[in-house]
Amino acid sequence: MRPPRESEKLYDELKTMIATRRLPPGVQLPSEPELAAKFKTARNTLRRAMRILEEEGVLERHPGKGTFVVSDGEAPRINFPIPYPGFGKDWKRSGAQVRELLRGANLAAADMNCRLVTVPVSRKSESAEFDAEALKNVHPCDMVLLASVWFSPVFEELSRRGCKVAFVHRQSFHVKKYASFMRGWTLLEMNRIDGMRRAVSMLRAAGCGRIALVHPFLDEEEPPVVTGYRRGIAGRQEEYILNQPAESVPQLGDFYRRSRFDGLVVSGVCFPLWVQGNVNAVLDIPPEVKVILWEADDLLCLEGAFGKMAFPAIQIGYDAVRMLVSGQAAGKKYEAAWFI
Repeated sequence: MRPPRESEKLYDELKTMIATRRLPPGVQLPSEPELAAKFKTARNTLRRAMRILEEEGVLERHPGKGTFVVSDGEAPRINFPIPYPGFGKDWKRSGAQVRELLRGANLAAADMNCRLVTVPVSRKSESAEFDAEALKNVHPCDMVLLASVWFSPVFEELSRRGCKVAFVHRQSFHVKKYASFMRGWTLLEMNRIDGMRRAVSMLRAAGCGRIALVHPFLDEEEPPVVTGYRRGIAGRQEEYILNQPAESVPQLGDFYRRSRFDGLVVSGVCFPLWVQGNVNAVLDIPPEVKVILWEADDLLCLEGAFGKMAFPAIQIGYDAVRMLVSGQAAGKKYEAAWFI
């Protein structure tokens, strides 16, 4: 028996990818040069394999647009894990950043004729109480959009199943810790280290000589905001760092009297969404202290800040879905935007 020709092996591989939904119904295939490079084959070999799939009605070519997997009547599905049922509607507890990621992902799903399905993975937003049954409808080679390292308990399972995953991360140590599970994932990175460095540098340029950082979760391993803060002060002053609980209004009077800082970067996560008013008055610090609200969002009703910085979460969510559907493996890094 003669060994299978190269085009026949490629045909089998492509058909398996389509059958297991690694290439889901309706998705557009990469260009011929990209596919040939991916499979390390000649373009003529690729064309022969794809021609057979077209004749079988598995692929269809649209001149001027590209080649698509024929739809089976069901739109491609993208799974968006959420911490608990009703997360998207619970605006008092769910972070605005994740809600905006979800909004952007929904916009992209509509534009690309996909279904975005939220998947609650715990009952009470406890990462230690993940419900394994929640993943029963996430099929091998499905597409998954992960919005936080909070979902790290499912990383190994998604990797084992061979799911196509886009992971939005904030430069935490988890990216290195779980690197073995992330091979082949599309990584969308919020550049918090350089963003924090820029925030501190802006305060220095405005004449501040004693700049403080107030942020939650600073007991985690290698917090990127601390790295950025230290790069910003560059050894030119003492460090003034306060680990503040999330969604607990900071009262910084005592911290100010100890440190006498004249510039401050404070995380928007430290404020419940109902807080409003002059930011210095809310924080109980003198009005002359220049304040930058870090990772602030449009629901943070605080006035009088020197400035605000945030990441384009809607755009990131949109890009994540677009990359998943198009099969784009290369990730992207996003910078924090400055606004008043």
